Formats: sequence, C-alpha cells, structure tokens
Amino acid sequence: MVGGGIAEAAQHDGVGGQGGAQVPDGRRLWRLEEVPDGEAKGVLAEGFEYEVFIHREGEGVRAFLNSCPHQGTPLDWVPDRFIAPDGEHFLCATHGALFRMADGLC
Repeated sequence: MVGGGIAEAAQHDGVGGQGGAQVPDGRRLWRLEEVPDGEAKGVLAEGFEYEVFIHREGEGVRAFLNSCPHQGTPLDWVPDRFIAPDGEHFLCATHGALFRMADGLC
C-alpha cells in the first residue's frame, strides 16, 4: 500500500434492507437516511479510538476512521467536510492528502 490510506470501519451495499451499516461486532453506526446521497458525515462510535465518517453513494455506504494516516489528525477541519473540491476524493484538511473514495487509499 503506497502512501497509506484511511482505515475502513464498515460498509453496506444496500442489499438486505438494513437501512444503515454495522461494524463487525454488529453495532449499528447510522441509518441510511441520516447521510444525504453523495455526502459524508462524521459520527462518534463507541469502541473506536477516532471518530468515524460515513460516505454514501446511492444505497451503498462506507465508513472510515476519521484520522489521517500521515498526520494522525482528523481529516475534517470543519465538521462533515471530508470531500475534496474535485468530488472524487476525501481530503485531509491538515496537509492536503487525497484519498480514494472506493477504498481510502492515498
């Protein structure tokens, strides 16, 4: 993994009608309707060292740890501002690193 990436916390592809996503131990982090399509939202999740942020594309959602692997700082300097101006990446507001939305790789 060249350059590192943000750690994925959970995902849900819209199959099964759960309306949200769960972390591996089965806890639900959010409901699908809480995150507008094409946007990202930070949430506090018990048991995680860092805040988690959710990115929704249609019925598919992914959750990533809100921590830059390079700097150790939160990605968003303004709450819920995770998406870069190009609309194609997540952005570390501390130093400008870009991460792919599909897998969090830098």
